[in-house]
Amino acid sequence: MAKARKQTAKPKKKTKAKPAKAKPAKGVKAKPAKGKPAKGAKAKPAKGKPAKAKAAKGVKAKPAKPAKPAKGVKAKPAKATPAKAIEQPVDDRFPSTCSGGGPVIAIPGELAASWRGTSPPIGADVPAGWTWGSSGGPVCDYDRICDVDYPIRTEYGGVGLLPLGDGQAIALDAELVTSWIDQPDGGVIWRGGSGQRAEGTAKLAEATTWEELGSITLQNGDVHMFDSAYPGTADASENRSSDGVAVGVPGPGTYTISVARVGGQDFIRLRR
Repeated sequence: MAKARKQTAKPKKKTKAKPAKAKPAKGVKAKPAKGKPAKGAKAKPAKGKPAKAKAAKGVKAKPAKPAKPAKGVKAKPAKATPAKAIEQPVDDRFPSTCSGGGPVIAIPGELAASWRGTSPPIGADVPAGWTWGSSGGPVCDYDRICDVDYPIRTEYGGVGLLPLGDGQAIALDAELVTSWIDQPDGGVIWRGGSGQRAEGTAKLAEATTWEELGSITLQNGDVHMFDSAYPGTADASENRSSDGVAVGVPGPGTYTISVARVGGQDFIRLRR
C-alpha cells in the first residue's frame, strides 16, 4: 500500500508542477504578449488619428470644392471680357487711312478700279524705262489730283472734286489721317484727327457751319479712301496702298458734299 501512495503522489506533483508553473507563467507572458497587440492597439489609435487626419484633409478638400465655383466665377468674367476686350481696340477706331505725303482720294466703289495712281493710263504711250517722276512721260492720275485747284482750303489741307470716268471723286489734299464716320443720312469723312471714335464723335458735334462743295453719286453705295499714289481696286481688300484703305458704305444714291472746320480738323459730309 505504501508504494501505491508514492505512485499516486508523484503524478499529482507532476501535474501540479507542469501546469501550475508553466501555464500561468506563459499565461502571464501571453497577457503581455497580448499587450503587444496593445501596442498594436496603440497603432490602431495611431491609424485612427491619421484617419481623423484624413478626415481633416477631407475637410480641406471640401473648401477645395468651393474653389471650383470660384473658378466658375472667374470663368464668367472671362466671358465678360473675352473677344469683346480683344475687339475693343478695333471698335474704338473709325475705319482710317492716310498717305505717304500727297493727297488722299475718296472714290466711289464702282470707279475704284479705274484709278491708276502713279501708273501710266491704260493705252498711254510710255517711253522705254520711264518711271513716274521722270520727264517726257504720260500724265498719270496722281499728277491730275496733285494739280486740283481746291475750291475749299482748310488750315492743313483742302477739298475738291476730280472728274473720273462717268463720275467724280473727292480729292483730299495733304498727308492727314482720314477716317469714315457713319451717319443715318450718309456719312462724314474726318481728317486731321486720331481716328479714335470718342474724339471724332465729340469734334463732329462741334461742327455747326458747313460750306457746300457739290455732289457725288455712289452707284454701288460704297466709297473707298486711300493714298492716291496707288492704284485702286474694285475689291477694297485687294488694295495695296501702304496705309491701307478705309471704306464707308452709306448706300447707293446721290449725296450733297459740304465741309466744316473744327479746331484744325476737317469734316466732309455726304448727305442725301
